[in-house]
Amino acid sequence: MKTLKQQTRLTGILYFVLVFIAPFILLYIPSQILVDGEVTQTVTNLIDNEVLFKIGILGETLIFIIEIFIVSLLYIILKRVDKNLTVIATLARFGMVLIMAVNVIIYLSILPIINGSDLFASFTADQLDSLIYLLLNIHKYVVYVWGVFFAVHLGVLGYIITKSEFIPHLIGRGIMIGGFGYMLDSIIGFLNLDITNIFITIIVGIVLGISIVAEISFGVWLIINKKTKEYN
Repeated sequence: MKTLKQQTRLTGILYFVLVFIAPFILLYIPSQILVDGEVTQTVTNLIDNEVLFKIGILGETLIFIIEIFIVSLLYIILKRVDKNLTVIATLARFGMVLIMAVNVIIYLSILPIINGSDLFASFTADQLDSLIYLLLNIHKYVVYVWGVFFAVHLGVLGYIITKSEFIPHLIGRGIMIGGFGYMLDSIIGFLNLDITNIFITIIVGIVLGISIVAEISFGVWLIINKKTKEYN
């Protein structure tokens, strides 16, 4: 059986793999393709960036595979603290992973359309463009859905950390705040709310900033921690 130090180090390494690839895959690539309210421009961007789009598909697949390992390792590590709460945190993140997998399928369903599959021979060019735009928007909103599951996971994870004897409690508090931030961000995005209030914008930005710092700090601690005490 691996020691706590070995388990946390492996989890930390996987965390930082996500830190490096997730912004590019989940934020940059969609921003180069989807243009809100512009069907023709969106499809043009997709055709012009088809290779980038396919990289996004492979990247999202890699992300949810890594997530499976992370959530499994977190369960092994944190069940020492509170098994019941760890089960809740694990189920929430596994729910997120399943929804991520569905989103990859949505992306994959676009490929036959842009590749001119005979399945769509009866569709007009405008209908195909609208279908592509619809699928890309569904993908966008599904991200907000899995964001809710991630927010629940972070809230419970942060609380578990504050109860632990081997992880700094400040990290846990930061992650709990981050859970609130992701929940708020998902609700705003999912309801397509037009946030013009600068105060609300600043609050959301600060909360998500705290979450990023806390999550990176957690990843660093997972790699460099010196405590190897086992909890059963």
